[in-house]
Amino acid sequence: MALNSTKYFLKLMRRLIVAVDNTAAPGINVVTNSGTDPSRVYSLALTGDTSDRTIFIYHHDGTTYNPIWTGTLPTNTGIAENIPAIDLIRENRLTGLEVDDKGNFFFDLPNGHSIRIRSTAAPTVSIFAMVLVRDFAA
Repeated sequence: MALNSTKYFLKLMRRLIVAVDNTAAPGINVVTNSGTDPSRVYSLALTGDTSDRTIFIYHHDGTTYNPIWTGTLPTNTGIAENIPAIDLIRENRLTGLEVDDKGNFFFDLPNGHSIRIRSTAAPTVSIFAMVLVRDFAA
């Protein structure tokens, strides 16, 4: 997804940390929303738990949950000193990512869209999604 020809200006740089809460119906948590203007997501890092966890990442267009990544977070990912967090964007683990003029991978999120996360684990799972987002205004 590329930004259209409309000129956009950097409005805000956000860092978000979202805990996965499987008690929320339907167990799919919002990681980030684009709001009324588009956003460019540069980082989507995941930390794990004390057990392997299956994770599902979705692009939600307001109606449909479109899966963009499914995988397993190994035990202690991002918790143990020698096991780093997994960054799906910076490590180019998502298909179709674009590259900016500095060589950074990114994902454009149109206005009104969101990135969401779900885990198959029990409600007490300790998984965090950390996001680096640039918001743009026309």
